[in-house]
Amino acid sequence: MKGDLATVILTNYNYGDYIVDAVAGQTYRRLELIVIDDCSSDYSRELIERLGKEIDKRFERFSCLFLPENHGPNHALNLGIPLANGEITLLLDADDCLHQEYISETVEHLWAIRGKNSRIAFVYTDCILMDVRGKYSLKPESDL
Repeated sequence: MKGDLATVILTNYNYGDYIVDAVAGQTYRRLELIVIDDCSSDYSRELIERLGKEIDKRFERFSCLFLPENHGPNHALNLGIPLANGEITLLLDADDCLHQEYISETVEHLWAIRGKNSRIAFVYTDCILMDVRGKYSLKPESDL
């Protein structure tokens, strides 16, 4: 089912420096972004609101929820999951960043696998760890 809506639920707490990079440049266009800010005390709110204006032009849906008190990432995810409209949901923290083809490739692989076994409901991928300067602490095994 290529072309299905994919939802990204992005939790944030004081990651204003990274929030724009989390889903920037994705080639997959049927994308909904839900940002749950867990009462950040930095400038995250301003960046999220600006991001909303940019994302709204590039992707299908954007929504954000600014929590009045900090309760941690699990609480934020639990609030975000019921808001998802996509057939596929990706869970990210604001300090994550994705290769521009990540969502497209993941959706394609998920549907290929589900074509063989419709009971498949969850996909996990490897990650590449890097520091704030972009230096890898764990080398990638492939291009993605």
